[in-house]
Amino acid sequence: MHKQVVIISLSVLCAAVAISGETCVSDSKIIPEFLKSFREILGNSTSEYLSFGEDKFGHFGFDASWKKGTVGNFSTARLVDGGRLSSGQMCTTGNVRRLTLDMNVQFDELSAHYEDFVFSIPLFKTTSSWAIFTTTGSNAVVTMSASQDVTSKQCSISLDNFQFNSWGIIEVRLGGNDGRNLVAETIFNANRNKIVKFLSKAGVGDKINNFVHSRLAEALETHVAAVCDIMASN
Repeated sequence: MHKQVVIISLSVLCAAVAISGETCVSDSKIIPEFLKSFREILGNSTSEYLSFGEDKFGHFGFDASWKKGTVGNFSTARLVDGGRLSSGQMCTTGNVRRLTLDMNVQFDELSAHYEDFVFSIPLFKTTSSWAIFTTTGSNAVVTMSASQDVTSKQCSISLDNFQFNSWGIIEVRLGGNDGRNLVAETIFNANRNKIVKFLSKAGVGDKINNFVHSRLAEALETHVAAVCDIMASN
């Protein structure tokens, strides 16, 4: 199975004005410890899968609409090449700790599930049915930031950027008993590279990046205390 590779830059930034007297220590062991703990947090929370509602998209004769869906499997993240391609640094300025992690991360698989999905092109339209989109082997750039006051134990965290660079291999499954859905599923999976390239140029990639970025940012805000505990243990 292909792996989904995500390049993550996690930067924990302090709000302190003064930066004199800063002490930094590089430690690659921070990375697997942080990722393991954070993966467990995601796997045991509602942030593992993000829900989304009704929306639609149209471009040059291609139209798609959907209702009630989820996207996720985020807790399957793992370090590429045993972490040898990643680096970590812990910096302290006064009472504020800053952690910087640059990680290459793999997802076994990410998937999107729709309860009601329809797409059409001129002279052809699928029937309304469930749909599952699965992707493996795609790349993304992620930037996160947070801060921790050692004295008060207060923390903050934010997702500054999330952007897929490559969509890898996408497979589609369409439900329903209508033969049109089977034809559409077969055509998409046989021509996925051309179709994904067209959709990316049409702006679908931007919509996905913006959605995942905003929803993951909201989800991360609910894990501030857990992130603080992880930082305090390192």
